[in-house]
Amino acid sequence: MNVYQTAPDIWQVELETPFAVGPVNIFLVKKKDKVMVVDAGLSTHETWINFKTALSKLSIDLKAIDCVVLTHHHIDHTGLINFLPSAIPIYGHWRIEPWLQQSSAFIQRYNDYFQRLGEKMGVPQKYVDRLPTMDGYIEYGGRRELTATVDETNTIPNFEEWQILYTPGHAQSHISLYRKTDGVFIGGDLLLEHISSNAILEPPYNDGEKAPRTLLQYRDALQKCLTLGMQTILPGHGQMFNYSDAFIQNRLQNQRKRRDIIARMIQDTPRTTFDIGQEMFRRVFENQVDLVLSEVQGYLDWLVAEKSAVCVEVDGRLKYRSL
Repeated sequence: MNVYQTAPDIWQVELETPFAVGPVNIFLVKKKDKVMVVDAGLSTHETWINFKTALSKLSIDLKAIDCVVLTHHHIDHTGLINFLPSAIPIYGHWRIEPWLQQSSAFIQRYNDYFQRLGEKMGVPQKYVDRLPTMDGYIEYGGRRELTATVDETNTIPNFEEWQILYTPGHAQSHISLYRKTDGVFIGGDLLLEHISSNAILEPPYNDGEKAPRTLLQYRDALQKCLTLGMQTILPGHGQMFNYSDAFIQNRLQNQRKRRDIIARMIQDTPRTTFDIGQEMFRRVFENQVDLVLSEVQGYLDWLVAEKSAVCVEVDGRLKYRSL
């Protein structure tokens, strides 16, 4: 556990996780006698003890916490709401609610979706147990009702100077907070300095809806950020960093390059998402099957959306070919 001051009124609490992405950050925003907590780590006793130690170092009492804002539903950002006093308000986008409620119907729907999707992606039986499930959310994620939902039409009570931005792609529930007066951007997992956030696949929220094209959403969120005038990024993972538009422009350009690589891979022979991912990400594929499939599917959806590729079903599997 580490604590850093990132602005005159903001502290970063860095907490360990068992995941490849490394430690996760919680941000404490002080305003007179009130504290807004942004994100909430994992739901483990060790994380809770470390968080309370950080509060003690900063002479912040639990009673001073005015609210908690969750940037998105991933388990390393929601867990400690299980430990916080029930009187503390919890805010987040409405799409975060089913992940916190964890109804049996939602869990079953999520698991069934990825089993079906895995078949269409051409995932062999030996890899089926590595497809996404809700198991991690049940073990490590927060489970509590939101006090109220927030989006771009409203603000956080007592912290109205922070603009709420809906920034989906990495997660359908993702929001970011921006303070125009000094250009500080608390971005969850939208902007990480040393790695590009994965646009993670999710089922549609309602029956009859199409699954979201997460990479295209993520690119739209990046384009939105270019209009803000940001100066400092406080990310969900890693250290704060100074921002320039070149940062996002480079990310967008690198995505275009990867799109073109995948287009060439399906130039002559139609291929499944699994086949492309296994060839393109040989070094990490065995340990990160689910993330690789999300990554590749995002680019295939992009190629189909811009009519640069076509998708055909062959023996129950979806195959893609460049046009």
